[in-house]
Amino acid sequence: MAFFFLVAVGFMSCKEPYTVPDIAPSSGFLVIEGAINSGPGQTDISLSRTTGLSSREETFEQGASVEIESEDGIILSLKEGEKGHYFGENLNINSFKKYRLTIQTSDGEQYQSDFLSVNSNSDIDSVEWERTEEGIELSVNAKGEEGGTRYYRWEFTETWEKNGAFKRRLEFQIERVGNMDTYEVIYRPIDDGSGRYFDSTMYYCWKEYSSSELLLGTTAQLSKDQIKQTLTFIPEISQKLEGLYSIMVKQYSLSREAYEFLEVMKKNSELTGSIFDAQPAVLYGNIYNVNRPEELVIGYMTICPIRGKRIFIQRTEVSDWQYFSGCQTTSFNNTNNVVRDEVLIGFLPVSDVSPPEFPFPILPTFLAAPSGCVNCRQTGTNIRPDFWPETF
Repeated sequence: MAFFFLVAVGFMSCKEPYTVPDIAPSSGFLVIEGAINSGPGQTDISLSRTTGLSSREETFEQGASVEIESEDGIILSLKEGEKGHYFGENLNINSFKKYRLTIQTSDGEQYQSDFLSVNSNSDIDSVEWERTEEGIELSVNAKGEEGGTRYYRWEFTETWEKNGAFKRRLEFQIERVGNMDTYEVIYRPIDDGSGRYFDSTMYYCWKEYSSSELLLGTTAQLSKDQIKQTLTFIPEISQKLEGLYSIMVKQYSLSREAYEFLEVMKKNSELTGSIFDAQPAVLYGNIYNVNRPEELVIGYMTICPIRGKRIFIQRTEVSDWQYFSGCQTTSFNNTNNVVRDEVLIGFLPVSDVSPPEFPFPILPTFLAAPSGCVNCRQTGTNIRPDFWPETF
């Protein structure tokens, strides 16, 4: 996830502000996001381009060579993935050495960061949630080790069940009779040997959201390296706790310089509304064009073991949750004109009015609901996350 951060235009600092002309090179400014993970797991560096300081347009930088170089010349190459992402698995970073990021873009431009030390990073102590009158507040507790950096950043990814409001036990049947199509609603056949008569591909879904706010914290002025940081708030009308909910929290340790850089960035983004909006002045990071050091390169690099912790919250654990989907069914006659002219326009059939013990071949009336209430794939994915427990 992102840890080289968009500066967009730049930021206020203790130095005299420098106003950058609203002119970008023809290729756009290089934007570098990511962190070098010195621990087990994945390193993910993403490269993109902006088209100008007054534009929020962004394109992915593809075909680049991205490497991590140690101070004694050992090269670790990253592999290109989709949308300008470059990956490395279990890079075996030596915490006693310094490293830098090196990039050669497809047009031959060379970029690199300073050589940086590896920051230590303790495990996340806990991720907690608390029921309030308005909803649920989630927070993370960090407890650093002796001699740690005392500067932190967190990011999180939420995942929750986004199931349909109704199980679809019926389906449309369109047949050609002579030179006309006829429309009818019929019972579904059994679902792929699963033993279900409803369409499970439309009913079981998941949705995901990744944090975009800069969540920073420091214990530099405290006697102990312990800190509690609020992550997010879930209002009680939210669908996120309709069923099972999960949050994965990642913790990064920062150098003091990286923390100060991001703190200025956070303050400016709060003033302008977004880190992608124009900022009052420029603050250069620690990545530069080798041949043209005056070029603005957007991003700041750090190296640390990335720590993570996941928790689950079950709907039944939370008292008096008020979420209501608002979905309702409507009864329709199973006639050609009604199915063609009314039901096919935004509805999906779900069940018969008085479900029999065994499906009858004749279905005179049926219940249908707006398609968004039945087909969960309209707002989620029906691919179960690999970390999700089997619940059905």
